[in-house]
Amino acid sequence: MLLSSRVYRKYRLLVVATLAISALAAGPAFAGRRIRVQRTGLETCSVDPTTMSNDAPGWFSVSGLGFTPGQSLVISLVSPSGGIGTIFTAASDGSFHTGLYYAPYLAEDGQWSASVSQMGDPGMTVLAICSFTVT
Repeated sequence: MLLSSRVYRKYRLLVVATLAISALAAGPAFAGRRIRVQRTGLETCSVDPTTMSNDAPGWFSVSGLGFTPGQSLVISLVSPSGGIGTIFTAASDGSFHTGLYYAPYLAEDGQWSASVSQMGDPGMTVLAICSFTVT
């Protein structure tokens, strides 16, 4: 009985050590993994309406065409002073529509832009960009 418990403890220590070493070794391998940006060259986006007021209730949406089917996208709304808000969506057929967003949340007046990039791309490569005006 004593021998089997000693073997069991050594086996358990071996398993824990193996898991710890494999976790440490895998971390850098996954950290350096590159995401391949999927471009079609036909990507476009638009904001509807292109001019909106943040002083009155109103809604806007961002749409796009020409993306890789099934591609997960990040839409970044960039204010005139450089502030960023993000929307996440997936292009199931190469197009996307973000749904409706409340315009008064865009507190800053001026020329805004919506840039579209692939989710997971550490370089945030812009696939499409469109602009709109907030008054």
